Amino acid sequence: MFAAWDYNDIVITLAQFISEHRQAIIDSILRSVLPVLLLILGVLWGRHMWSSGNFLTWVSVSLHSYGHLHGSSTKTLWIRTLMEVSVREVMNRNVYGEKILVNAAKRANDTFLPISEPDEWIVKNKIRSMLSAMSVTGFIARDLGLPVVKNDYVAALVCEKRGYGLKRITVVVVKKDLLVNEVFSGDDWAIDNPHHLERLQTLKLFQERYQQNPDRFVELELCSRR
Repeated sequence: MFAAWDYNDIVITLAQFISEHRQAIIDSILRSVLPVLLLILGVLWGRHMWSSGNFLTWVSVSLHSYGHLHGSSTKTLWIRTLMEVSVREVMNRNVYGEKILVNAAKRANDTFLPISEPDEWIVKNKIRSMLSAMSVTGFIARDLGLPVVKNDYVAALVCEKRGYGLKRITVVVVKKDLLVNEVFSGDDWAIDNPHHLERLQTLKLFQERYQQNPDRFVELELCSRR
């Protein structure tokens, strides 16, 4: 009988404590459990994105050029990643702009992102601003009268689909004179990397489209201190 009374007393006391400190208990649980729950959800979402090959929330900026193998006439493709940045940063944290870019990448069936006016003009300006920022020291040096080197470049926004269904947004950057002089034409290329072969096809298409309608692409000057 005493044991039963003791048990009931404990239950009543505990109930009163919970009632009196309900909000504090809830706050404590949220502070300790919620971060862990969010972390688990983040990991699961990341695994889903990885396994589905969905990298459309990031933009890779790559510089493209070419060289010759051991002094021969055979050309080899040079690709260098300049930066990787989130779509959010490219679009200045504008949610509407993010959706435009990501949705265009999802719809892309022709390498180049299908963005219509007036959105295309805004996206091009964002890309131009991002690329121009890489030359900030060169622009300032030139304004100060210091020696610099400069050249005209063209950029295209593409979304290539590779193995395992992976799609990725890439800003392809090329010297303007390479496109004008149709350097990427012909079959005199030594390509031993499947990714480079796909990119060469993209560059050939880029070259063709630029010749037809240069206004659809981002043209800019890049400058570096000598």
